[in-house]
Amino acid sequence: MTAATAAFVAAGVVATTGPALALTSDEVISELQAQGYTSIEVKVGPTQIKAEASNGTDRLEVVYDKETGDVLKSEVYAGQGLDVSPGIEVERGSRDFVGGGSDDDDDDDDDDDDDDDNSGKGSGGDRDDDNSGHGGGDDRDDDKGGDRGDD
Repeated sequence: MTAATAAFVAAGVVATTGPALALTSDEVISELQAQGYTSIEVKVGPTQIKAEASNGTDRLEVVYDKETGDVLKSEVYAGQGLDVSPGIEVERGSRDFVGGGSDDDDDDDDDDDDDDDNSGKGSGGDRDDDNSGHGGGDDRDDDKGGDRGDD
């Protein structure tokens, strides 16, 4: 699916809603089904709706503004819609998906950074087993693996 087709697909959902009506998850699902998508996951946030859908060939990700129906973000992953089970899933959450110059990939990066905060150089330890911390009460024989005759 080309970028132009993806824009058309996303615009199809917007065209079904009036300017004064808020977009609903049911409208998003109905339009995606009409376009041949069989595996659809919709996440509803406070002001946005995110849809991830597959038609067996391609995978579509699109985020809509609930109030206006405007497409805030749209991506098509050509050839990545394989091996999916048909079905519909709707989740409701307390967070939106796009805004403030960030996207959901940033959230994943933040989670990874949090996992790494307690590891690596400078996270403690002085390479010996005397539990005295850096520089204090050093038993020397464990620091470099050799005996300095301090015992």
